[in-house]
Amino acid sequence: MSTYLIERLQASPKVQIYFDTELTALAGHGSLQNVEWRSADGRSWSKPIRNMFVMIGAVPNTEWLKGRVELDSNGYIVTNPVSPFETSQPGVFAVGDVRAGSSKRVAAAVGEGSVVIQYLLHYLAQASSVLTSKKAEAV
Repeated sequence: MSTYLIERLQASPKVQIYFDTELTALAGHGSLQNVEWRSADGRSWSKPIRNMFVMIGAVPNTEWLKGRVELDSNGYIVTNPVSPFETSQPGVFAVGDVRAGSSKRVAAAVGEGSVVIQYLLHYLAQASSVLTSKKAEAV
């Protein structure tokens, strides 16, 4: 999140920021009415809230991919500059905030997700063609 936006949010009397918290329950009938959460120190509480925005942080959760696809020094997935969503592992694609060099914007991530489907379909068609050829050679 940009410094500018953080400063505007912190200055707003209508916004309360809760850092290092975990949502534990959302409740309401037809709309959000109550939120429960737990702070990093283990305290839990509930509050009537009708609107909320969740910022989950800017650190990619990619530890599980180490050794499977190339990651940069910050843990973002490195993608091919020629085929911008393809990772170092053929057939594995990355879009959105987790991709190194991405714009870190929701609209961009949604657009990338819709575009990568074409890359995936192309990859699957090629893989299917290779399998069909190998089966024909075996017969």
